Amino acid sequence: MFKKIWSDPVWSKVISAIIIAGGSFLISIIYSLNTELNLKQSSAFLWNHQIKLGPTIVVIICGLLILALIQSITQKSPSKREKLESKFHQKFRKIEDSVDPITYRFNAYISSYTNFPFISELRVYCTAHNDGEKLMSSHSGCPNPNCSKYRISFDQNYLKTHIETSLLKEWEIMNI
Repeated sequence: MFKKIWSDPVWSKVISAIIIAGGSFLISIIYSLNTELNLKQSSAFLWNHQIKLGPTIVVIICGLLILALIQSITQKSPSKREKLESKFHQKFRKIEDSVDPITYRFNAYISSYTNFPFISELRVYCTAHNDGEKLMSSHSGCPNPNCSKYRISFDQNYLKTHIETSLLKEWEIMNI
C-alpha cells in the first residue's frame, strides 16, 4: 500500500514534506538540548544558519563514496555451490527423447534441503511434425489427429521421476 501511495505524484510530495519537517524538528530538538537555546531559538538559529557550499558538496560526495564502498564490500559473491546450481539450471532445460519424437521441457533446480535435483513446469512436446513442436496433453497425447502419438496418454508423475533420476546422475557428475 505504501508503494502505491508513494508512486502517486501528490502523496509522494506530501510524505516527503512530512519526512523533511519531522527531520528538521528532530534536529532542532537535539540542537536545543546541546546548547543553552530553547526550541524556538534553536529552530530560528538553524533556519538562518548559512552553510558553505564547497565543504558541503565535498562531505556529500565523500558520504556517497563511502556508501558505495560499503555496498561493494558487503555485496556477497555467489558460493561455488550457488554457481553450480545456476549452471545446472541453465544447462538442463530440456531433454530430447532418442527413441520417440518427443521433447521434454522443464525448469531444473537443486533442493537446498535434500541436495537433489527436482523439476517444475514439465511440458511434453511432440516433434514428429514439419510445422514445429506440438504441446501434448497427458490425457489425449498429441493434438494433431494425423500423428502416431494422437490420443496416447502418458503419466506425468512417472516422467517427472524419470527425468529427476537422470538429472541426479548429472548433478553428481558436476559435483565431483
